[in-house]
Amino acid sequence: MADVHGYIDEHMGRFKEELNAFLRIPSISAKSEHNQDMRAAAEWLAERMGEAGLQGSIEPTDGCPIVLGEYLAGTLVV
Repeated sequence: MADVHGYIDEHMGRFKEELNAFLRIPSISAKSEHNQDMRAAAEWLAERMGEAGLQGSIEPTDGCPIVLGEYLAGTLVV
């Protein structure tokens, strides 16, 4: 568990930068003028999932897109 905490401490700056980048996307689903932003937020999340070793996909819906992530055991690379 110490390794996990050490990794988090070592990468905290990057984690905060990535979170702030995601939060800057004006993805308010209740406002139709943000439909493209909702797509951008979904793409951002799917890309981060891929970087973390997950298989992410963006699925269309009648409303906003959803992002699905799947972890395939034995393939996670950190």
